Amino acid sequence: MVLLAVAVQVLVWGAPKTHGSGGAALPQLRHLFGIGYALILLAAEMAFCASQRLAGGAAWVLVTCACVDAAFWLAHLGGLHFPTGAAAALTAGAGSVVLAAGVLVGRFQPAQPRRRR
Repeated sequence: MVLLAVAVQVLVWGAPKTHGSGGAALPQLRHLFGIGYALILLAAEMAFCASQRLAGGAAWVLVTCACVDAAFWLAHLGGLHFPTGAAAALTAGAGSVVLAAGVLVGRFQPAQPRRRR
């Protein structure tokens, strides 16, 4: 998921420090990687957390997405404008990065099965 998120962000939406088309190699695919893509990626992240029973994983993903989305809204209030699809893709991608980092460093461990008495 992380590789997909990074590839979409760089190839479709472009590097963050460039202007114009954003330095995107594939800007013609932007209509495919907007809000719908972000919702599908977020659903895949939640499904992964549920299937692996990762304690705290889903909460971290949702909090990360909320924080990134809040940063976009604050930037918008400050006069910076981003395409809605780019903001959505970056928000969902940030959730993938946090989930991958948590799994790789052992922060999110599978929940222990409950013992029956």
